[in-house]
This record gives sequence, structure tokens and C-alpha cells, in this order.
Amino acid sequence: MNKTHIKELTTLLEEDHSKKQVKIIANLIEKKESLFKSLVYLSLYDQPIIPQRASWVLDEITQVHPEWIYPFIEEMAESLENLSHSGARRNISKILGRSPLPKKNLGTLLNLCFEWMINRETAIAVRAHCMTLLYRISEIEPDIIGELTEVLSEYLEIGSAGERSRAKQILKKIQN
Repeated sequence: MNKTHIKELTTLLEEDHSKKQVKIIANLIEKKESLFKSLVYLSLYDQPIIPQRASWVLDEITQVHPEWIYPFIEEMAESLENLSHSGARRNISKILGRSPLPKKNLGTLLNLCFEWMINRETAIAVRAHCMTLLYRISEIEPDIIGELTEVLSEYLEIGSAGERSRAKQILKKIQN
């Protein structure tokens, strides 16, 4: 890992926590792609603030350059469980939800997503991204469709407005 890149990015991430700062850092990394690997590292590093901020920038960049994350998918899926900040969990699960699924640790990701969906202490956005991940996993492992349908149906009754909406969308996809 490039220590200079880590230090440079950490300084920028600590400066300000705003959408404007996210855009500034994302633009810098787009111009200097060698910083990207260090950004991934900081997104998965278990500290209170930096992973949440770094993963927000990572989400911003991978919306424009989704292919940049492909070499890191396995590592991200493995690290997801160890992230303590709900913001980092939200951003990483969102990125995984729109990326190629990791073949190696699909079972771990499957179990973690079901665990987080069932746990009412999990942040709402994380649970919503888990719904998407589980639906995508069900396309590979159709045996989980019954359990997924059952959990999503519960969200139609007890979920927040966003969770109900996401559950409804996914249930509709499952039925088609």
C-alpha cells in the first residue's frame, strides 16, 4: 500500500464531511487513478470516521467507473462484516449491490445480508441494500427465493417507507 497516497487521502477525508468534498476527492482520484487502491483500503479499514467518508467517495467514483472496483469485489465482500460504522456498511453494500457478485464468498455474503435484514438494529439503508444483494444472489442460487420472499413480505408490514418500497420492487421481480 502506498503510504503517501494513504496520508494524502486521509488528510482530504478529515478536512470536511460534505458532498462538495466527496466530489473534490472523486475528481482528484479520477485524474490520478493510482490513488484508487488506497481509497479502497481506507474504505475497508476499521476506524470510526475514515471508512465511512472514504466509502462515500468510493461510491461516487464507482457510479462513473464501475469497472474500477471489480478487482476488489472479493475483498469488499469479505470485509463488509467487519465494518463497524453503519455509513461504511451502507456504502459498501450499495456498491456490491450493483457490482459483479463475488463467487468465492457468496455464502458468507448471503448469510450476512439475511442476518442484517432480520436485525432491526441494522441501519435502514443497509437493510435495503441487503434486499438488493439477496435478490441478485437468488438469481444465482434460486433455492433462497422462498426465504427471501418470506422476509420481504414481512417488510411490507413492518418496514419503513423505503424498505416497503424496495421489498415491493423486489417481490415484483421475483414473481415475474
